[in-house]
Amino acid sequence: MKALEQAGVPILTEDGKGYSLMEGYRIPPVLFTESEANASITAEQLILKIKTLHL
Repeated sequence: MKALEQAGVPILTEDGKGYSLMEGYRIPPVLFTESEANASITAEQLILKIKTLHL
């Protein structure tokens, strides 16, 4: 979050809810390598699996 704020991205904090972008602000598309994209998908699947175990 700190790196985004330092880059000028308007990050809003809501107690008990987390973070969000200022309404109307858009982040430009990001291009990932195939390896980076696969790592992101794997991390997402792992997080979802862990969440279902803790419910």
